[in-house]
Amino acid sequence: MTWLRENFARVQSLNLPVTLHRYIPRGYIPWANNKVELDLIDEHMSHIRELVILVNPASMVCAMPLTNAAPLLESLILSQYGLRVDDMDDSMVDCLSDNIFAGHVPALRRLVLRGYIFNWTTSSLISASITHFELSLPGCALIQHPDEDGPDSLQQPSRAQLFLCLQRMPMLEALKLENCWPITSEDPWPNTILEFTHLRRLELTGTMARCVGFLKRVRMPSSASLHMSLYIDKREISDDYGALIDIVAAQINVLSAGRRVSAAAFQLSAKDSTNGYAAGLKLWRSQIGTALAKEEWQPFITVSFDARPSVLPVLRLLTSRLHLPELQVLSFFCKFERTHARIEAIGNTMMELFAKFAGVKHLIMNMRAADVLGHAMSITDSHVPSGTGPAEDTAVSRLFRELTAISLRDTYCCFGSSKAHATLRGFASKYFEGFRRSLVALVQDPGHLQLLNVSWQDLDEWRSLFEGVVCVQPLPAAIERYMDLEATTQLLVPQSVVEIQTPFGLEFDAEE
Repeated sequence: MTWLRENFARVQSLNLPVTLHRYIPRGYIPWANNKVELDLIDEHMSHIRELVILVNPASMVCAMPLTNAAPLLESLILSQYGLRVDDMDDSMVDCLSDNIFAGHVPALRRLVLRGYIFNWTTSSLISASITHFELSLPGCALIQHPDEDGPDSLQQPSRAQLFLCLQRMPMLEALKLENCWPITSEDPWPNTILEFTHLRRLELTGTMARCVGFLKRVRMPSSASLHMSLYIDKREISDDYGALIDIVAAQINVLSAGRRVSAAAFQLSAKDSTNGYAAGLKLWRSQIGTALAKEEWQPFITVSFDARPSVLPVLRLLTSRLHLPELQVLSFFCKFERTHARIEAIGNTMMELFAKFAGVKHLIMNMRAADVLGHAMSITDSHVPSGTGPAEDTAVSRLFRELTAISLRDTYCCFGSSKAHATLRGFASKYFEGFRRSLVALVQDPGHLQLLNVSWQDLDEWRSLFEGVVCVQPLPAAIERYMDLEATTQLLVPQSVVEIQTPFGLEFDAEE
């Protein structure tokens, strides 16, 4: 604690604004140590420009003792939820005092609250100057009321409270809401449309019905990006998801209009013990300027669905409603244990999806997806009348009329490093013969296929297998962006580190 006090005194003597990141660890005897440190931070709030406080749920800090004015504070992050530091239950939510920072934070622009609530209509933290706002709450949040013995289910913010809060921030550029719609007996949506004329990024996490219900009541620029992580709650909706999917698809189509969506990536994974699937979709748009500009590195649309048996029809329904006439790159990844039921179900989904986007020029798959596609095509082939020509003995040429390149990932990992050669040869007799016929069909009719890209470790093996059919090359580095749809962001929390920074390079990063 002494070194923190000395560092505060040093930067204060130089009259420089401070950036402070602090992790409040699990509370141990004496419990007062954590509060003493927060009191020390509060004492120097007049010099702090950026403040990040990450609180372990077991820190024994029941209230945030920040009562002094913060005239320089521009960015505030308070988090006690989602830190993943131990097995401690982080479902508890704390309420910030109305007197936080003495109600004086005139420079605040960025506000991130994870596991905290506040007075939605009068809090001084909310103002027209806020440009970045995040509110993240646990899925089954609990709150301790002063007049009750045990915690109770969190019933706020109501939809009306949330709308009133957001209306106080008309200059928002980035908005993230996670589990901000608690289930209550009566909580109708306000008869209000939220207009965010400056919004560049919207992130929503929660049940499909509540997130889509919110999305329906938001207006934002067509240049904005949308990111949704949804799970299906049977208590809210029946098996008919059509109305909800229509809203999501309509918003995606609005954001896609005039922006040349040129790349799409899909992922399907399954849990070993259930029949449920998790699905993901990402869309990229090309940079503005030239007709052949490369895609922006970050996707502007991401939609993910949790593992439920109903995910496959939801994904198929969403895909059928998308309007992406300029799609050039299509990526499809599968992650699941190989069973006949899953192969058949996902194969049907892939065939419908590929038929929707038959004009793509570059197809990217991992080996499991290629396996599923091969199985689906073999079933299709079995229904083709005998006597057809060699260019018509597969459905591939009908699925991909303009395909010029195929990229396969996980070829090296799939076969294992020590026995790659022998395993590949054994696998080739069962699988690659059919895959080879498919490539021959694409080369001959419609005749556009030019490249097969694989992992560089397997380059020689694949070149020998497909010699005379298609040119085999290493995977281009640029397609990394389409390779993995799992966007699990884990916040790394130092156990005993304080960081103090100033804009002129004076920096302290020390351990207790």
